[in-house]
Amino acid sequence: MSANQPDPVFFSLISICRVCVCCRELEDRHRPSYVSEDGARHNVLSACAKEYHEKEKKKKKKKKKKKKKKKKKKKKKKKKEEEEEKKRRRR
Repeated sequence: MSANQPDPVFFSLISICRVCVCCRELEDRHRPSYVSEDGARHNVLSACAKEYHEKEKKKKKKKKKKKKKKKKKKKKKKKKEEEEEKKRRRR
């Protein structure tokens, strides 16, 4: 095995925990990396870091969904109010 290839244990982690763009949010200590045969650098997450990262992603998704729902409700209220005002003006 050459110096730029990971050991077999590390390689088994890669199949489970291969990380690309989204992993950049984590600190470097959570991102051991290796160079594959084609010369590309890949990041590997440990199991505990992967769990942490998934929790963070879920938190962000929940926050985004809540914000969107609130905005939709506000828009509906505004539309109803505008329609009521138009009706009042017509009378």
